[in-house]
Amino acid sequence: MTGIGTAVPATITTSRTRTRPTLQIDGNTWKPRDAFAIDLGVSEKTAQRLNLRTMYVGGVAYVPVEESPRRRNEPPRHRRR
Repeated sequence: MTGIGTAVPATITTSRTRTRPTLQIDGNTWKPRDAFAIDLGVSEKTAQRLNLRTMYVGGVAYVPVEESPRRRNEPPRHRRR
């Protein structure tokens, strides 16, 4: 029986040791979404919610470099009474 103080193996880490490359596909430059989010100054989760055009290559989300964030439809502002 193992004790409660057992250490977690080093193989279960979430950090990445290398950066993912930028891709050239059909004349468009595609950048990993996490690097694109850093350039925008937001987190990757926020970039995921920005409704960006996304392509998955090998399980990694890529967005076009020339892509601009599109806002979701906002509800109309209420007039004061």
